[in-house]
Amino acid sequence: MATEQQDHAELKKALEKKYGPIKVQEKDFKHCGVMYHQREDRVIHEQMEFVDQLQFYPMSKDRAKQREEKCTATEHHAFRSLMGGTNWLLKTRADLAAEASRLQAKLAAPQVKDLVDANALVRRAKETRKACLTFKRQPEGPKRLMVIADSSFNAPKDPKSRSQAGWLVILVPDN
Repeated sequence: MATEQQDHAELKKALEKKYGPIKVQEKDFKHCGVMYHQREDRVIHEQMEFVDQLQFYPMSKDRAKQREEKCTATEHHAFRSLMGGTNWLLKTRADLAAEASRLQAKLAAPQVKDLVDANALVRRAKETRKACLTFKRQPEGPKRLMVIADSSFNAPKDPKSRSQAGWLVILVPDN
């Protein structure tokens, strides 16, 4: 019977034969802006370093008060940049998804109020920078899939509005 180490060695050998030398990372490592921490009883995915690198778009108080104005070309570029950064956080930060999705719908023609809201979303991400995904080791025994659904429905008077829906699917002990 093969050991786990032998299985890993065979897999590495097969991958290197096909793709060339590969790097194996264990315990703590970063990949595409996500830090992975492996512990005895859990695996943690976090993006604190990435959040720290996000920057606000500087806006004067007078400009921020012009909420209904269309963004300038420079502001539009900044909005797209803020949305790209916050959307990348959704790999580990589902708590930001609803607001990021709402703002994403404004990408084509954002108004000043959308840029203000994007800055607020970055602020919220920074204030909660330690939020992460934690996957705990499951005890032996039967499992159950649990699904938690949530949705919001658009107002009938706004035909351009879209509904939001989300599902959280979790594997839990069946007890």
